[in-house]
Amino acid sequence: MANGNVQNKGIVEYPRIHSGIPDFEFSKVWMVFDTLFVCCSTMKEWPAWVNATIFDQIRRLYDESSRLNYHTDVICRLRGRPPLRHIISRFEAKARGTLGDKPKLHAYSAQDTTLAAMLAAVGIYPKQFPDYSSAVMLVV
Repeated sequence: MANGNVQNKGIVEYPRIHSGIPDFEFSKVWMVFDTLFVCCSTMKEWPAWVNATIFDQIRRLYDESSRLNYHTDVICRLRGRPPLRHIISRFEAKARGTLGDKPKLHAYSAQDTTLAAMLAAVGIYPKQFPDYSSAVMLVV
C-alpha cells in the first residue's frame, strides 16, 4: 500500500467503495475529484454518496496525491521546464527589443498537471493543486 493510502486509509476507502472505479487506489483519486469538480462547476448534482464534507476530503486527497505525483524533479524537468523555457525566451527577446513595439499577448494552453509542474520548476508549490480550469498569468 502506498504512503498516501496508509495515511488516508479511511478516507480512501469511501470513494473506493462508492465510485465504481476498478482497482481504485490513492493515485486514482483524481478520477473522482475531476468528476465531482466538474459537477460542482457546472451546477450539476453530485452522486448521492457525496456531500460537501466528502468533497472537501476528496479535494484534500487529490491535492496530496497530485503533490506526490507532480512535484518531483523529473516532472519539473520534463513537463514544466519546456513551456517555461519558451516563455522566458520571449521575455528575453522583449527585453532585447527584438519582439517589436506593438503590445502582444501570447496565450498558452496546458493541462493542470503541466501548470503545476511549471510552477514547481520555479519553486512555487501552491497548497491547493491547480484545477482543470486554472490559469497562470505572467506579465512583462
